[in-house]
Amino acid sequence: MGAALEALLRLEGGGSALLLVGEADVELDREARGSALDVVASVTDAQATAFADAGFGLFAERASRNGRALAYLCEGFVCRLPVDRADKLHDALAQAS
Repeated sequence: MGAALEALLRLEGGGSALLLVGEADVELDREARGSALDVVASVTDAQATAFADAGFGLFAERASRNGRALAYLCEGFVCRLPVDRADKLHDALAQAS
């Protein structure tokens, strides 16, 4: 729980974050683990809603689509359009500042 709280506090600080929302996706998870972002969070739709309801705005309106997990790359509380494939996530991470 301590690590989860630390991650949530970092999210509130406005750094870079990668949110994976939905059922676990091995390829997206693998790509996310290789990133050098401040926070990488992998949550279910229900968890994303619960975090948003608890005041963590970065999780607001973040959900999977058609049963596929989505990756949201966010910097300074602004998120890019979500991606659902590891190759697209790789490209987005390569372009991130």
